[in-house]
Amino acid sequence: MGHQTSRALLVGLGAAVAAFGAATMLSAATAQTARADDFTDIINAVNGDLTIGQGEFGTAFLDFGSNHVPAGLAAFFAGVDDDLWSTSTNLEVGTVEALTGSGINGSIAVSILVPADFADAVTTAESMLAIGQADFADAATALSAGLFANAAIDQALGSLYTFDLPSQVLFIGGLESLGL
Repeated sequence: MGHQTSRALLVGLGAAVAAFGAATMLSAATAQTARADDFTDIINAVNGDLTIGQGEFGTAFLDFGSNHVPAGLAAFFAGVDDDLWSTSTNLEVGTVEALTGSGINGSIAVSILVPADFADAVTTAESMLAIGQADFADAATALSAGLFANAAIDQALGSLYTFDLPSQVLFIGGLESLGL
């Protein structure tokens, strides 16, 4: 009996050691935190831009329905900019960020303030042109420093502030001067 008891004890002890070893190995091999890949982050940013744009279109619909034409037009332009400029910018800049190992920035919301009158619109448009010029200069500096993701976003912002927003603000200011 002594021989069989020691054998059972040895098998039991071996099973306990194996179970302890398996538990230790399983606790050491924990699952990594779930994180989407860069391309999923880019797609999420683009979807966020489209969602922001749809919200702007809803606001424009309400403003136009309430006969607030300049505010409705500002929201409409913001929606168009979110749907067209922000999505394409996130696709371009996000891809550069993914290729260079930078973090993906996320959605970019564009908003347009309603100018008080045409003179205010001209002043705002001039300020936007200055911002766009500074963004282009920053893009050149970032590009020469090898900061490609920064150069891409600065170039995109320079384009928005130079070519898109000033004409939109001037158009809304013109409507304000007509009393619409």
